Amino acid sequence: MNLGVLKETRQVGDIFVMQPPDGSFLYGRVIDISAAIGPMKGCILIYVYRARSSEKVPIPELLRASSLFLR
Repeated sequence: MNLGVLKETRQVGDIFVMQPPDGSFLYGRVIDISAAIGPMKGCILIYVYRARSSEKVPIPELLRASSLFLR
């Protein structure tokens, strides 16, 4: 997936916005900046939420239960 970076973030708790090619905005949150995935260390764990918007702000309520990959 090609996403445009609007602003880099690297702190736990930061909320960020991504813009996929369709022009809408997706929202995410930095969960961990030192996650380990098997032998890979220092990974950044993020949650990406279902909420989409045609405008960057206001940011909708971002609940863990509404992330794209958690069930």
